[in-house]
Parts: sequence; structure tokens; C-alpha cells
Amino acid sequence: MEKNGNNRKLRVCVATCNRADYSKLAPIMFGIKTEPAFFELDVVVLGSHLIDDYGNTYRMIEQDDFDINTRLHTIVRGEDEAAMVESVGLALVKLPDVLNRLKPDIMIVHGDRFDALALATSAALMNIRILHI
Repeated sequence: MEKNGNNRKLRVCVATCNRADYSKLAPIMFGIKTEPAFFELDVVVLGSHLIDDYGNTYRMIEQDDFDINTRLHTIVRGEDEAAMVESVGLALVKLPDVLNRLKPDIMIVHGDRFDALALATSAALMNIRILHI
């Protein structure tokens, strides 16, 4: 494998929102971590990972020995469509600061839930390449 054209590491941001998407993203994250000469991994945790009622599943990520660069509380309580819309809006407000700070070359996003919509929208509008799984 060759480094990208200017001989710098590719900054990869993996954003995970819940236990289900983390199970799909973890093998990719482990792969990135095994190639430190080529990749710099930034992990962003948001959504239900950070909610007590869902078991604070961000701990799984820490147990797998990944450094969490950013934790974003983005879930608005409620069981209706309005709460989902508000959660997307909250994520859209918070993500630009994170992405400006991390400056990823690519963002890896999994799934088709409302959380992934906010991630992909933010990355797309900020001209960050998206790898959607």
C-alpha cells in the first residue's frame, strides 16, 4: 500500500452512533489501527452510545482500546418523529465544530438511521469524502 500523493497519513474519521453500527465498523477500525504509517484514526461517538438507558455502549469502544476523540450528546428524548428530527438538528449544529477541528480526509458512516443522515449531511456539506456502509 502506498501513502497518498503528498506522503502524509490519510485522516480517517469513523463516527459511530450505536452498538449495532459499531459491530460493523469495529473490524474496519481495527484494520485502520494496524496501519499507523498510512492512516490516522479519529473516533467520534454520538447518539445512543452515550445514553444510560441503552447501556453506555461507548464503553465497548474503549474496551477495544480505541481512543474516542469526540463524544457528542445528540439524542433528544422522545419516541416520536419530532424527537428524531430534533436529534438530527442537534447533531447538525454540533458536527461542524468537530469536523473543523479533526479535519478528516474521509468519514466512514454506517447505516440508514437518522444519526447517519446527520453525519453524512455534515460531511457532504463540508466537502469531506464519505465512505458509507
